[in-house]
Amino acid sequence: MDYCTLGRSGLRVSRLNLGAMTFGAGTGIWQSIAGLDREQATRLVALAVERGVNLIDTADAYSQGQSEQRVGEALTALGLDESRMLVATKVRLRTGPGPNDVGLGRSHILRAVETSLKRIGRDHVDLLQLHDRDALVPLAETLRALDDLVRQGKVRHVGACNLRDREGGARARDGLDDLEPAGGRLLERQVLRGLHGKQRGGGTANPAGLPAHRSRQGRSHCPRAARHRADLGRHARAGGACLAARPRGDEHCDRGRPQRAAAQ
Repeated sequence: MDYCTLGRSGLRVSRLNLGAMTFGAGTGIWQSIAGLDREQATRLVALAVERGVNLIDTADAYSQGQSEQRVGEALTALGLDESRMLVATKVRLRTGPGPNDVGLGRSHILRAVETSLKRIGRDHVDLLQLHDRDALVPLAETLRALDDLVRQGKVRHVGACNLRDREGGARARDGLDDLEPAGGRLLERQVLRGLHGKQRGGGTANPAGLPAHRSRQGRSHCPRAARHRADLGRHARAGGACLAARPRGDEHCDRGRPQRAAAQ
């Protein structure tokens, strides 16, 4: 398994990550998407660890929270701490019937993270991702809530996913550039949605947004990324799948090439 740095952080994550959308058995749409019970989820996590995967990606909305619960149960059953398996989750989608049980307002973010921690069974999440934009909430309010969670030690790194257009990407970039959390700079943008595999319970998601280009040696890289930093849409239409942030000499992947990853 190859590993790469996550965003501007020093965190090393596997290029393939385990997606936990199929964990649990929720109602509604989750009846056709999910369905893995505790034993099945634990077996899948064990197999991923054997293959070198060190990041599992879930969300508070998956199967009405059952996905996070199954992840926590698997980690406990296998005795996996953060040195062997990192956990990424998301916040934004509706998690209850109340008016503040959805969105990226401060109230929902703080309560959602506390609930996620209880389900997962840890005192922090390694990567918290905004599951989408929220046009009703000032970006500064969202970023301040994330910053506070990092300072409190409940979140180690933050990112974003499903920022589909140039306007959303630029808005997030401008807001993130103004805020420096205690635990490391906020990740700038989504790059790759990357869901690999279609089989139920067997897909591998790529929340780290690692580049999809392949070199002759089989390693992923994107030499064009830096030139398209300000134009995610153009790069995507050109067939690219990664977008470099500001280059820095100590940023690297296994090839030793300056490279960045963003979070999904």
